[in-house]
Amino acid sequence: MMNFSKPPPPTSITLATLPSTATIRRCLYRDLDRILPIYNHYITHTIVSLDLDPKPLVYMQRLYNDTLDQDLPFLVVTRNDNHDPAQNREDDIVGYAYAHYYRRLPAFGGTVEILIYLDPDATGQGIGEKLLKVLVEMLRAVTPGTDRDHGVRTVLAIVPEDGEGDANLRQVLSKFFLKGGFEDRGLLKGVAWKMGKWIDTRSFQLSLDDEPKNEEKAMQKRAPKRRWWSSLFRRR
Repeated sequence: MMNFSKPPPPTSITLATLPSTATIRRCLYRDLDRILPIYNHYITHTIVSLDLDPKPLVYMQRLYNDTLDQDLPFLVVTRNDNHDPAQNREDDIVGYAYAHYYRRLPAFGGTVEILIYLDPDATGQGIGEKLLKVLVEMLRAVTPGTDRDHGVRTVLAIVPEDGEGDANLRQVLSKFFLKGGFEDRGLLKGVAWKMGKWIDTRSFQLSLDDEPKNEEKAMQKRAPKRRWWSSLFRRR
């Protein structure tokens, strides 16, 4: 059941501080074929994704459906440097981000992992930082469900690293998450194999909530309800 105690949220957020008009909004079903090339770029050319083979559209459709079924955010960033309403041209999608529950065991129900991917030409402009901020705020609003006792309490970002690669890139990625309030939880060495070499992964953690201080508060957190912003993620 929807909670209408607050007015409906905006469906998009304009990033006026960026060098061109950029907007963060919910991802729609019709956007999926435009974000797929972004993901496949990172599969084919980088270790940012540890997938090995480019994905078909049906993969992104299933991911999108699974994310919405869990009432978790799936966002895109659009930008149009030469917007002309007379041309009826859609804005370019230059990035996307989403969250999924960490592992599938109910005991991990309060923990999510986030993933953010930007078009390579859109990096270094502050877009990723804005996208991370909006994504985290959306996750703060996720409330407990019947099978998830605590809502979202912990956000993880698991970042692949090439120990023999660009040290500056590793520093940039670490700074990105640390600036967003995450803590560096350490390195797992040589846990993945891609592009002919062993890949490390570094984990970053952001805590959104403290442990309930008494049983009454714990019971309140377990009360199943839906937030007012849930309508943001209905399919179109």
